[in-house]
Amino acid sequence: EKDCSFCAKKEDYDILDQIWTEIVRSWISPEAINNAPLHKRINYLPANCKILHNILKEEGQPMSNVEFKIKSEKFMHQNEFYSACIILIETGLINDNDGFVRITT
Repeated sequence: EKDCSFCAKKEDYDILDQIWTEIVRSWISPEAINNAPLHKRINYLPANCKILHNILKEEGQPMSNVEFKIKSEKFMHQNEFYSACIILIETGLINDNDGFVRITT
């Protein structure tokens, strides 16, 4: 006998959203990421990009390039840092002007 008494909660929808984002992230092209709404793009990027984006969100901005690199050192190596920064800049999530990094709004 089937039990149809399941009632989804907010937590269930949040988990479903995370799963769906991971599925989409696995096949989405870089061009499609750039066409996604700005607030959704970070969800489709690699973990190192998310870490750097969170550093800026949590530590405040604008942040000097030097300070940004120093804060990232406990999470990743220098090459990973530069690769993640390039991705964030190319996807329009951060900008780097006059030696300072900011989240694009």
